[in-house]
Amino acid sequence: AALTPVGDAKTSLSYGLNYEWATQVVRDLSWGSPYGFKPPCADTVQAACALALPGSFMAYAAIGQVREEWQAGAKLLLTQGHWDDTLWPSPLGGFCGLQDTMYKGWVWHRGTMSYFFCDGAGERWSRLFDRDFAATVQAMFETVIVDEVSTRIAAWHGVTPSALVVTGGCALNVKVNSALA
Repeated sequence: AALTPVGDAKTSLSYGLNYEWATQVVRDLSWGSPYGFKPPCADTVQAACALALPGSFMAYAAIGQVREEWQAGAKLLLTQGHWDDTLWPSPLGGFCGLQDTMYKGWVWHRGTMSYFFCDGAGERWSRLFDRDFAATVQAMFETVIVDEVSTRIAAWHGVTPSALVVTGGCALNVKVNSALA
């Protein structure tokens, strides 16, 4: 059977790149032990380490809770690659944001390395919020990808494909594949 592309091969941005970036700001996954002690692996030095983060993030998301109040922030991050603290209200008051660190050259956001942090949160709460961040980003990632594919299929005006082929890094996300099935 022939493959028929559904729209342009590329979107105006990389959903996978934005998802991979989100994996690097969770201290419990990428910042080592003790909690948040060392910066994430540099993909230029340890490519295997950086490539493992999205899979670990997806598994980590399974133990967190999706926070409705963070969904707009997660959507902005995934669809536009932007961060807005006001879209991440801290459950303890204030906001959640990206804490800049003294390290340079690893996770870049406005030119500095950052990790996810909520106002008023010590280590115990930060660990819980890291999980919730992962769960919320993963849930929104599923929604965004399913919406993108649905929009492209709808452009066929009633023709329903018998199969779907998804390529690229996003295709490795098991939860997205399950949602697409």
